[in-house]
Amino acid sequence: MRRAAFALSCVLAVTVGAGCDKGSPLAAACQTSIQRGQSMLSVPDLGAARDWLTQARAQCGKDPPSGLAKLEEGITVLERVQAEAAERKRRELLPKPVRESLVPRLIAIVAEYRDAKGREQCETDDEGRCAKIDFIDGQAVQLWTARGKADAFVAFPTLGRELVTCDALGPSQVKRTYDDGAKVYCAITDGPLKGLFALVKQAPARPSTDVTIFSAKGIDVDESLKAELTAITPE
Repeated sequence: MRRAAFALSCVLAVTVGAGCDKGSPLAAACQTSIQRGQSMLSVPDLGAARDWLTQARAQCGKDPPSGLAKLEEGITVLERVQAEAAERKRRELLPKPVRESLVPRLIAIVAEYRDAKGREQCETDDEGRCAKIDFIDGQAVQLWTARGKADAFVAFPTLGRELVTCDALGPSQVKRTYDDGAKVYCAITDGPLKGLFALVKQAPARPSTDVTIFSAKGIDVDESLKAELTAITPE
């Protein structure tokens, strides 16, 4: 009689969601769901971990094991970590504020390079070029002049988190455009870079811009640049 009464009380306890026998099928299912939820956190698969938590809550009743609280805590931590990572990525994909632009420093570097004496002279050269590299906040600016030809030179940086336009380099006139305006070939008509040309290629998805600034004769000694300009259709 006592055994029957205990069995009945156990059934009633399970029915109302209270814990009973840790060895019962429902208790075992509760532990299994918790363990699987924890394993999903290590993947990490937040959605699957939430699903196992929902299932565990239904199985564990009103007196759940401590593992359930740990699973809930682990999910909360993972949610926070993933939210912070998503926010960092979002910020990385935003163009930097205008006040942080590296374009003014790029203009100064190229203007100084153009005015430098003897840059067309070098003891060793790279494919007929006298080259040097400058840096703006860790971003390289490649500068080179055709050996023996001071009026043939090119400057090239990639500016991260900036969508640079020709107008940012100085008053300019668009000569050709390509790829829905993401690539523009222009002549700089005033300012420190007056008389030079530029090819700006924006990559909005990153965002970043490849900026090539060159003299008229620089085109003739850079075959890849010449080919790229030739491929651009007139505006």
